[in-house]
Amino acid sequence: MIIRQNFADRSILKRNHMKKAAVFITLFFLSQFLYAQWYYTSVQVSTNSIAFVNNTTGFCSTGFAIFKTTDGGTTWTAVAGFAMDSIITCLSFPAETIGYATGLSGNLLKTTDGGATWNPLNCGTTKDLRQVFFTDVNTGYIAGDEHSMFKTTDGGVTWQTLNSPVETTFSLFFISNTKGFLAGNTSTLYRTEDGGLTWTGTQLSNSNDYMGVYFADPLTGYAAGQENALVPCMAKTTDGGLTWTEIPVTVGSGLNTVFFLNDNVGYAGGYSGTIIKTTDGGLTWGKQTTPNLGPIHAICFIDSDHGFAGGAGLLKTDNGGGSLGILETATSEPAWIYPNPAIDLVTISTGKDPENGSLTVFNIKGQKIAYKAMTIFPSRLDVAGWPSGNYFIRINAGNKLYTGKFMKQNP
Repeated sequence: MIIRQNFADRSILKRNHMKKAAVFITLFFLSQFLYAQWYYTSVQVSTNSIAFVNNTTGFCSTGFAIFKTTDGGTTWTAVAGFAMDSIITCLSFPAETIGYATGLSGNLLKTTDGGATWNPLNCGTTKDLRQVFFTDVNTGYIAGDEHSMFKTTDGGVTWQTLNSPVETTFSLFFISNTKGFLAGNTSTLYRTEDGGLTWTGTQLSNSNDYMGVYFADPLTGYAAGQENALVPCMAKTTDGGLTWTEIPVTVGSGLNTVFFLNDNVGYAGGYSGTIIKTTDGGLTWGKQTTPNLGPIHAICFIDSDHGFAGGAGLLKTDNGGGSLGILETATSEPAWIYPNPAIDLVTISTGKDPENGSLTVFNIKGQKIAYKAMTIFPSRLDVAGWPSGNYFIRINAGNKLYTGKFMKQNP
């Protein structure tokens, strides 16, 4: 009897432990869900472009297919596709029922029934098309490789051949039928005032390659890019693209895309699953947590909470991606700067063994005021002629990031 009672007790204890373990596992996954920032949707393949026409209806393009949602991104259904020799690269919806899709090998599709059916268009090229942007249901632009660019004013029936100022156009954004901007993996951002007939370039740091451009309003725009796949860069305009100022971003990896909800809240995405967020118009950026390890190609938000990001799969957030995340200097190592305050010369070091790298200095407004390659550390910087005030530095060396700040004083 005692033995049976002991076995019974053990059996009860075992069941209790199993119940506790099950409760623990349930609570663990529930907590992961409740505090998730970005998570995968049912679209589990590489996603290149995202476009929503209202808060519930949206589209995304993957390798060879276009998916549609009518419930705010909870479920997705494939509605169109290209042949296996092409990839759908970009989407643009100037109206809820009218949309366009570009692809490689000159492929171009149009829908007039909200994505139920898609019909091919012919713009007269077999070059790879990578970008499409329609300003209204009739006027639109497409661009791609080998300086290819085309414009339509009749909804894609006919196309006018233009010439892109870059070898490959990676981003197009128009703020009117005739005024637009493009980025093409170069250090120059381009602006047109005449519908793409001519383009004016603004040269930024030679080391930066800009990949994405987005305007929050007709005057305020952002461009995102990379010094290489590891180092992010960002530029901002507040005068409609006449001038651009580079702003410091020291979290995440190289950037491919940028999206702003308004003048203050914006996101950018790039390599290694990077999604960063700003709530102060780009002055500071925080890194958010994503399950994606590959590059982020596209970001789109339908309101302040609900957003999507295209990477190795389609990601979604229901809380704005979570908190602001890790602030700029939190993921970098501190640089050694002395004397601090400085009057004429300042010595800057990583505190590590000498490595090749680069030094960038920003003023309190986030404007880049100095840049130089560094072949040995410590390195001395002549600041004698600089205005007094606070300055921020960023050192990229040996695949590591070092940041710091110093004060410049007058003698």
